[in-house]
Amino acid sequence: MSHSYDWDSDDAEESCEEKIELRANGLQTFDTAILKFCIGKDIENEAVHNVTLTCVHQNLDLGSVFARLINAEELDSFQMDMDDISHDCMDLASLVFDGAGMLQRKWLRDSVSKGSGVWTASLGQNGFLVVETIQVGMAYRRKGVGKVMLEALIKLAKNRNASYAFLWATQLNTAPDVSFNQPDSEALFSANKARATAFCRAIGFRRIGTTSCE
Repeated sequence: MSHSYDWDSDDAEESCEEKIELRANGLQTFDTAILKFCIGKDIENEAVHNVTLTCVHQNLDLGSVFARLINAEELDSFQMDMDDISHDCMDLASLVFDGAGMLQRKWLRDSVSKGSGVWTASLGQNGFLVVETIQVGMAYRRKGVGKVMLEALIKLAKNRNASYAFLWATQLNTAPDVSFNQPDSEALFSANKARATAFCRAIGFRRIGTTSCE
C-alpha cells in the first residue's frame, strides 16, 4: 500500500475539490504544525471521496495519511464497486462484508470468529472511512504525529456521516537498511506488525473477528 502526494502539484490541485487547514493540537515538539486536508471526489466512483492529510511544520512535511471516505448507500453494487476502488477496499469487502455490504454473520455469531464481539450488524451501514496509508518521516516518529493525524481524520469523517473507520494493521515503516532477506526478517516483520497494531488499538481501533482488519 503506497500513496505519494505533493500538496503543490498540478495533479493535486485538479483532484482537490476542498481544502481545509487546522492547527495540529497536541504536538508539543511541533507547536506550530498545521494539518492540511485535501478532499476530492474519486474520478471513477462518485460515492467515494479521496482524502489526503498532510502534517506540515515550518515547510517540512512531518507525515501524511491517505484514506477513502465511502458512502455505502450510493454504491451501485457493493462488492464490485469496492473491488474497483482499491486493493484494501477489495479485501475489506470480501473478508469482512457479504455481497450486500452487511457484516458477515460469522463475525457476529461464531464464538471464535467474532473476536472481541464489539461489532454489530450496523457496521456496514451508512458511510465509512478506509485508511490506506499512514506515513511519518523517520526523524519525526514517536512524537505523536501519526496519532494526531489519524484522530483528526476520524473526526472529519464523523462530521461527514461516517459511522466507522477501518484499516489494515500491517507493519510500521522499517529502516532503509533493513533487508527482508535477513535471517531474522520474519521476527522483525512480526515485531513491527505488533507495534502497528498497538498504535491502532491505542487510538480506539478494534480487531474485526479473526481478520487483520481493525
